[in-house]
Amino acid sequence: MSPASDDLAMGSDDVTPRAQRLLRWYPKAGRDRYGAEFTELLISDIQERPRSARRTLDVAMAVFVAGYGAWVAEKAELTPRLPLGFSVGAINVAIALLLVLALAVAARAARRAALAPRPADQIPSE
Repeated sequence: MSPASDDLAMGSDDVTPRAQRLLRWYPKAGRDRYGAEFTELLISDIQERPRSARRTLDVAMAVFVAGYGAWVAEKAELTPRLPLGFSVGAINVAIALLLVLALAVAARAARRAALAPRPADQIPSE
């Protein structure tokens, strides 16, 4: 089925509620500020890719980063600065980014390992 026929089968009125459900994951401040733009972006993406686990994962990661960033910003105001000029909040953000990077590298390695030929596949059968 082509993406256009998937959209017709899914119904265009089904796209907006799906986008709004994904938008509800964001903190209220983010929804108030970017809600209309993000909803339009999600609607466009849902129409292009009606079923996409990657989109859901991207939204979940963005929600985590937005929520964690807000939490770090709140805590950074209460935390004294380190002598070198780094705040504990900046270190926390750096650690979070390194964890996300490590997860992405591990997922890519697992994907490559799953797609690699196995020794039994390379032996010719007689």
